[in-house]
Amino acid sequence: MNKKNEFLKNLSFKEGNFKLSSGIFSNFYFDIKKSLLNGKGNFYITTSIYHMLDIRVIGIGGMELGAVPLISSVSFWSYQMDNPLNSFIIRKKPKEYGTSQYIEGLENFSENSKVAILEDVTTTGKSILTAYERAQQCGLNPIQLITVLDREEGAVEYIDNHGLNLEYLYKKSDFIKGVK
Repeated sequence: MNKKNEFLKNLSFKEGNFKLSSGIFSNFYFDIKKSLLNGKGNFYITTSIYHMLDIRVIGIGGMELGAVPLISSVSFWSYQMDNPLNSFIIRKKPKEYGTSQYIEGLENFSENSKVAILEDVTTTGKSILTAYERAQQCGLNPIQLITVLDREEGAVEYIDNHGLNLEYLYKKSDFIKGVK
């Protein structure tokens, strides 16, 4: 394992008994936010995701809360790279006051803007597909789905069955062997 992967594993990998957001129980957990909230870890992940983005993408977004630090960091880095990407956040439920919207940041985009949907960790793929669908419903054109870590528990296949492609920076087997 290279030093970057070892660093991220030490920050984000935990063994124990965990209930995942999908409702599934697991004997291990990847808390990617721990890496995203660490300066060095954030840099590793942000720059890698930025370089994965399709050149047609003009913006990035994803589901609250997991994707928020990732979206913010990649958007900031894109400005540093002289290629500013606007960002948007998709709510799990529509805002219950004010504008009652599902997506924050839409004013930064025109109809049919090509965007990427980012996620911190995928297990089943349902969350990133929901984000994709909500972005479409709000007039955006998501052309790329990227997760930092795929747990290799069906997300890639689930997304593929919906005619889409899920790209990942890492997969579970990059960090651990033989854990189920």
